[in-house]
Amino acid sequence: MDSGAVLLNVSRLGNEYSLNGYDNLALDLETKATTLNGTPSKILVENMSGEVRSGTLTAVMGPSGAGKTTLLNLLTGFYDKGYAGEVHMNGYVRERELFNKQSCYVMQEDRLLPVLTVCEAISMSVELRMPNIEPKDRAKKVEQSIHEWGLEECRHTITENLSGGQRKRLAIAQELVNNPPVVFLDEPTRLSHVQMS
Repeated sequence: MDSGAVLLNVSRLGNEYSLNGYDNLALDLETKATTLNGTPSKILVENMSGEVRSGTLTAVMGPSGAGKTTLLNLLTGFYDKGYAGEVHMNGYVRERELFNKQSCYVMQEDRLLPVLTVCEAISMSVELRMPNIEPKDRAKKVEQSIHEWGLEECRHTITENLSGGQRKRLAIAQELVNNPPVVFLDEPTRLSHVQMS
């Protein structure tokens, strides 16, 4: 896993949202090559436990290949099969559908649709994450997000033509449009030009 993974947990308006912990997480990787050769599966994460408190910023740090991204993939539910252990939220075993509504995950590599403009991409994200929002409020939310993330100059640029920093800011903006209480960021500052002046 790559260095710089960050796990962010924020309390919201007095309501506590807490990724209480994870216990005995384990993930084995089995590929056809290893099973055909009769070699054992590769253990990617073994017996990891931890806790993240509401209102804290938590960084997962380690050398390349240490398993940071794998841990984030497990905690976020991106890996939903092939692992053992439990992830708890607010004292209960994480229920994937509810957890997905209360959290977001900005992955190391963005997954932007290359044919959408910045404005269209954020608008689509607002519509998917906040389906009951009025059209005028959606437009305000899109404008607010574009301004907050410094994307004004490229608002009409299709995503495949964006710089690396613009792509990263857009990916983060899309995930944060509905202000989720739990935010996972994998290498949010990997690109030096992500920072806005």
